[in-house]
Order: sequence, then structure tokens, then C-alpha cells
Amino acid sequence: MNQLERRYRWLLRTLPRWYRADREDEMVGIFLAGRTDELDLEHGWPGWMETWAVLALACRVRMGASGGLARAVALGDVVRSVALVGAVAGVAMLGGGVVQSVLLAVDDDLTTTRSWLGLAFEVVPLVAFALLLRGRYGWAKVLTGLVLVPGVLTLVSEPNWPLVWFLAPWWLGFLLLCLGFHREAAAPSVMRWWSAAGVAFVAGALSVVVVGTLETYLITIGMVVVSVVVLAARTVTMGSRGAQA
Repeated sequence: MNQLERRYRWLLRTLPRWYRADREDEMVGIFLAGRTDELDLEHGWPGWMETWAVLALACRVRMGASGGLARAVALGDVVRSVALVGAVAGVAMLGGGVVQSVLLAVDDDLTTTRSWLGLAFEVVPLVAFALLLRGRYGWAKVLTGLVLVPGVLTLVSEPNWPLVWFLAPWWLGFLLLCLGFHREAAAPSVMRWWSAAGVAFVAGALSVVVVGTLETYLITIGMVVVSVVVLAARTVTMGSRGAQA
């Protein structure tokens, strides 16, 4: 085995073992086809496009794009569920923003203008959420990333830890959104998640009325709770199917 082949095989280790057992040799053969130069075989490396393709494939497979391991499917379910919790949290923030804008409407015109401009920007997560439920994953990711831009620019100009902790749940949600929702991912339940979004909107509005603010630590707790519940439910389901088989 030459060095280039070893490097290809190390790259393929990002794929699950059950996937490599069936396709590793075939993929290595395809990668090495045409690379016959002795110097290249000893000192060459996998190309950037090949590396990106393998990493993207590994993400899709481990996030439940294919069958093979109950663990891989469960991981994909958890990632997508937690990403959706983050999207629902954005709807809750919109509910709080609507109430805040109404309360500020009695102030001067400048404050009111800033309030409604901020509210208009907070509508973007709702649009991204709707696109996500319609299966438009690419556009949902673009809009979600757009929402994070002002926070990133603020941190670059004036770093501060409170803002980092405030934005952390949203960055986590965006990362999980990119990982879990790919072209082969099943579309989420529309009725279930729209119902959750409606409850979140009302809860966000009531929190501003009653408490005066919407605490972001509740979003993080919600992500953790959903992760545990979905993983436990999926494990139980897989266990019962295995027992029946």
C-alpha cells in the first residue's frame, strides 16, 4: 500500500464502519484511478474536492441519510429536532419583539422607528422556519445565517462575553441546521412544528408582558431536553423493533 492510498483510507474513516465495509475498496480504487505517477503515489494527497465530497457524504450518512445503524439514524433525528427547537425559539423571540414594539410605540418617533426595524429583522427567522418545513433547506440556512451576521459584526467591533453567551444558542442551532438538514433528510412534521411555533410565539409575547424579557438560557435548556427525549424515544423504538425481529 502506497502513501496516497493510506491517506485516502484515513479520509474514508470519517464514514461509519458499516458503510466502509461495503464500499471502501471501491471508493479507493476510483480515487486512485489515473494517479499513476510514482512521485504522486508516495507524496500526493487527496484533492480538495474529493475531501469535501467525502466529508459531505459522511455527514449525510451519519445524520441518517442512509440506513445501516440505529445509532446513526437516532443521531440525525436528535440533530434535526434540536435545530428545529432553535428555529422555534426564533419565533418566540419574534413574539416578544412584537410586544416590545407595541409597548415602545408610545415613545418618540426615533425609538419607534428603531423598534419596528428590529422587529422586521426578527421576522426573518419565521420565514426561515417556514422554508424549513417546506423542505427548502438551502434557503432556510441562508436566512438563518443572515440573522447571525449583526451579532458577529458586533463581536468583531466590540468583543464581550455576555454577547457571546447570548448568541451561543443561535450559533449552535445554525450549526445543527447545516449538519442535519441535507437534500436526503426527511421533511419534518408540518402540523407538529407549526403548533410548537404558535405556542412559542404566545409564550414569547407573554414573557415580555409578565417578566419583561425573554431569557435565552431557556432556549438552551429546551435544546437539551429535546435532545434527551428524542434520543430516548428513538432508542426505545429501535430496541422494540429489534426484539420483534
